[in-house]
Amino acid sequence: MRLLLATHKLGRGGSESYLIAVASELQRLGHVVTVHGVEDGPSSERLRALGIDVAVGETPPAGDFDAALVQDTGRSYAIARQLPATGQVFVAHSELFDAQLPPQDGSVATVVALNDRVERRIRALAAPPPLVRLTQPIDCARFAVRETIRARPRRAIVLSNYLHGARVDLLRRAWEPSGVELTMIGEEGQPSDAPELAIADADIVVAKGRALLEGMASSRACYLFDMAGCDGWVTPDAYPALEADAFAGQATERAATFEALRDDLVRYRPEMGTANRDLVTAKHNVRHHAERLVELLAAAAPDPAADAVGLTEQDRLARAQWRLEDRSAGLTRENDHLHARIVEIEADREGLRTACTKLERERDDWRARAEQLERDDRDLRATRRYRLATALGRPLDALRGARR
Repeated sequence: MRLLLATHKLGRGGSESYLIAVASELQRLGHVVTVHGVEDGPSSERLRALGIDVAVGETPPAGDFDAALVQDTGRSYAIARQLPATGQVFVAHSELFDAQLPPQDGSVATVVALNDRVERRIRALAAPPPLVRLTQPIDCARFAVRETIRARPRRAIVLSNYLHGARVDLLRRAWEPSGVELTMIGEEGQPSDAPELAIADADIVVAKGRALLEGMASSRACYLFDMAGCDGWVTPDAYPALEADAFAGQATERAATFEALRDDLVRYRPEMGTANRDLVTAKHNVRHHAERLVELLAAAAPDPAADAVGLTEQDRLARAQWRLEDRSAGLTRENDHLHARIVEIEADREGLRTACTKLERERDDWRARAEQLERDDRDLRATRRYRLATALGRPLDALRGARR
């Protein structure tokens, strides 16, 4: 089949990582794959390195595509308007962003939900399209076992575009005294287009969502911790609830406290890495996912073209919604940084105020001591003994003056 894989942004993130893994596997199966994005970014470089055509711009590329795999509302409307003979399968990644929810106008043949959390959201739509539940796929060849992890952890990487501020500080305070070095990888730390290499150098991966699964595939001990919650270690027993919750950190009611994080580190075991690899290869292998996608894409039948003007407006509004939500997320992170800086400045100001108050008290003490010394001097000069000593000393002073 000739397949079009469409998304809004080709940046660094979970949905982009998904697109790269799926595009690569579909190409390995012999399908002709083109990836289309509105906004260019580092993911397009990796796709081109894999030999996959990438088309960037507002307009989907022209072509006789058999089906399209779409990740956001705006691209779905654009394809329905400009490629009406192309059937669509929509992959829903998140329930947080409206721009990643499928259209409800019949443009989409099937929706793929990657976890129970998103599935509930899709089923709650006023007119939900047909839905298939699949697991999040991971490229187990790219994220592979390179080294075994240590019996005692020495390095942990935090894979996140959102984790920052007080929660990172809490993790550092809980783990670094035990000899665990923390490295931040992502928008809040060191951006990386090869996270598999950073993962290979660590014993522990701290993350959520796809990033956590990529750590699991690499046979690392994986700790579910991010801004949204803290579900702790991934284990075979914990896996079903964590997977259903999209590894989002809200499957349990655990609170992220210093004591909980410190105690969890003690429970680290190197065999966690082996168990995690087995879970991913059995339940999240991209090969199985791609095979199921091929079935869905082949069955996707094009609907009659909708009103072109209406679809154009829907496309525009969806793109505006995407930019708004993307900007909103950026402003939220910026606001968090500014708030943290304000707290620091207020703490510095309070420290300066305390120091000034202390200096003022010391100045007042010295002034009081000086005044007391002046009073003591006046009192001394007023005594009979001082006057007598002064009188006796005058002849001596005169004699010294004469000798000079």
